[in-house]
Amino acid sequence: MKSTIARTLLLCFVFVGAVSVIPAKAQPDQVRTKQNDLKKEYNDLQEKNQLIRSAAKDKPLPTTGRRRGNLATGYDFTQVKGYRLRPAALQERLDKVFKRANELGLLDEEYHLNGASTVPCPTGQGGASISGVEVYVVEATPEEIEQQGINPYDLIEVRVVKTETCPEPRQDEEEDEEGARRPRARGQSSTLKQYILSGMDLWSAIKTEDETLYDDVLARRVNEEPLPQPAFAAEKRGPFIVMNNADLETATSRFSDFWNIKDTLRTNQLPVQAEAAGPFFKAEVPILLDDPKGGRVRITNPDNSQIQINKIEFIGSNSESFRVDTRTPLMLGPKADTSGKQNIRFEYVGNSPYETPGQLLIQSQAGTFSQTIDVVMNPGRQPADFVVLDLSLDKIELRSPARSGFAPDWRIAYAMGNPEIGMPRWSSGMSTLSIGYKHQMSVGLVMPMNMTADGFPTPLSYDNSLLYSPMGYNIAFDFTFGFPFSLGGSITITDRFDGADKYHSMKLVNTMIDDRVYKNNFFNISTAALVYYPIMFKDRIHDPNMLVRLSVGGGFQRVERNYFAANTEVVKWADNTMKQVEKNKLYWFEREKDLFDVFIRFDFINTGAKNNYGLGIQYFTGRLMTDAWLELTEWLRVEAKYSFLLRSKEVWESENSVFMITPRFRLGLPSLFN
Repeated sequence: MKSTIARTLLLCFVFVGAVSVIPAKAQPDQVRTKQNDLKKEYNDLQEKNQLIRSAAKDKPLPTTGRRRGNLATGYDFTQVKGYRLRPAALQERLDKVFKRANELGLLDEEYHLNGASTVPCPTGQGGASISGVEVYVVEATPEEIEQQGINPYDLIEVRVVKTETCPEPRQDEEEDEEGARRPRARGQSSTLKQYILSGMDLWSAIKTEDETLYDDVLARRVNEEPLPQPAFAAEKRGPFIVMNNADLETATSRFSDFWNIKDTLRTNQLPVQAEAAGPFFKAEVPILLDDPKGGRVRITNPDNSQIQINKIEFIGSNSESFRVDTRTPLMLGPKADTSGKQNIRFEYVGNSPYETPGQLLIQSQAGTFSQTIDVVMNPGRQPADFVVLDLSLDKIELRSPARSGFAPDWRIAYAMGNPEIGMPRWSSGMSTLSIGYKHQMSVGLVMPMNMTADGFPTPLSYDNSLLYSPMGYNIAFDFTFGFPFSLGGSITITDRFDGADKYHSMKLVNTMIDDRVYKNNFFNISTAALVYYPIMFKDRIHDPNMLVRLSVGGGFQRVERNYFAANTEVVKWADNTMKQVEKNKLYWFEREKDLFDVFIRFDFINTGAKNNYGLGIQYFTGRLMTDAWLELTEWLRVEAKYSFLLRSKEVWESENSVFMITPRFRLGLPSLFN
């Protein structure tokens, strides 16, 4: 880009040099035309380059200081929209704002107001006029509007191109048609200059000179000619790290739960209001409506002449829930006249006791002016379940949603298996009864495991399990406060079998491996510990509904070898001592193996598809586990996990791979019966 601009500048200098040696009589008008074309080309390149740079910069909002509280601040290129103001639109007011910006020291070059004698020139007084105005806004995503209360559109940059003229100093003589010599008519030289205000500079100048101009410029967006996308695109930044609280809460819950937004986020709050940017209505929006018959909007004619309003109606998905009581056409007198203000009345005719948003469209004749005003009936009122039942073949959980009146965000669950170490359902031999808060932390008991699934059909069965579990405890945590303050992990520890009664479904190992004799032995996982660092990403460039979570860490797993006493006898133990055992009792024999390994897990979910879905893959202790889920309805989804070894099977591992599939139900009470 820089080389392109440099080449263009070089061409400019070449032509300026060429012009300087051309005689005065050698077509000066053509030279000036060519020079102006080159200047315009150079300005166009500068504009495009500036657009890209400004789209990637951190442009603070006038009210909040920053647009987003995450690592990748600023605006994405694809969110920047531009439009060109018509020559007469708001130019007088913009001219004064830019003059004030010049007085405040916000512009790099002297700015002169429109007029015939406003520009000082070496040869006298020149004039200035605005030849073009371009406006650039940033468009918020629906997610930003809903979760962060960001305005749908915000001004980020206004460009004014001014033509300044100066009288030419030449007084050469020329011959007229009769051959007489007379002084040449004094001409003018023109120069194009571009002035740019952006970010806080733009807001400061508008606030100081003409506060309402901010909304008025935004309101012209729907009436003016949109600017095409630049001919080249900025380098697209990859997924950015999720940092703000709303996104963190949304993403982490989505990765761990069969989740909807009303489960986790507290949505029973009044919608965020902001000043409307529109030609008719500039009070706070959305309009919060508690009385079904009390809706009223007072509109003002933005023009100095009379206009006719020919369309007043509700649009969108809830249009049938609202009714407009004001008839059209509606005449508005000039802006300065009392008849330039009129009330539009409407009412809510729906029957929902909960929050219902609506959109009121007001449009003048031929669409010269239009505005859509957001209205919310029963603001902040949302249905709340007392408890949510989350049920599958691996887990049953009762959790209290964030808006529940009883123990919000707490949960109690019974789960089978240890998918965190790549061993789902029957394969780990453990099950846990736990109580937790949100997705952040849980504590629980490891329940005695003495079960096989012989009676279940494939692939639900896992008939060859050699793993059993005594009592123990479990702690899991996933604290994600934003980069770099995040940490997750879990630890599970079980007791020993010393002196325990025989399990009725016991399967024993009787074999020899590398001179080690396994007789009447069985195994259990006594310790499984993980610690990892989770980072969540969102791809706002391609699709803001795409979420990625990467967890990197390490872990430890201990496998214990146990002995089943078939008879009361004295047995030689692992440490070569002799031990008295009783018939039909279970005893701890020795530590079979300690495993240390890295832990890596990658998750991907799409929350914007017709049927949301997610994929995951993880590695630990030589075992790879992949999993996937697909939401079929708001209350049903299907989950599958496939775990397999990347190494040779150990003596305690009964199968090289495990596959499980299960339906999963999310049932809210009492909404289940509504």
